[in-house]
Amino acid sequence: MRERIGFTLLEFLIVLGLLGLLLSIGALSTSRLLRSEERSSFLTALQTFIWQGATEAASRGEALLLDYDGSRLRLLRESNKALLRALPLPQGASLSLNQGPILRYSPPGKVENPDGSPLNGPLTFTLSLGGKTTGTPSP
Repeated sequence: MRERIGFTLLEFLIVLGLLGLLLSIGALSTSRLLRSEERSSFLTALQTFIWQGATEAASRGEALLLDYDGSRLRLLRESNKALLRALPLPQGASLSLNQGPILRYSPPGKVENPDGSPLNGPLTFTLSLGGKTTGTPSP
């Protein structure tokens, strides 16, 4: 009787199938981790963007608006609506904010409602990007 050396084709295919399954599970968990990191990173960038608006209004000595156009947040001059800077949303993301002015920054850096009235509370929204994350970057 001859001794068998190596693997049969069936054994080789089973091992390849198991490796493929393990790699696909790893890829899915990596994808979820990247989405979670992307959400977290955008929420941090959004909070920074909101705070920078107040600082910019104070340094320029003029009223500014934080505006949402459905695909990005924009910092505009209130007087002529000139764009000062923008924060685009990540691809496939959406915010539960109405389009148009969201906040007003008065020259001393005070954060107000778009009509100039005092804020009733923090700005709250939902970011949808591979799931939902509620954010409250209170200005």
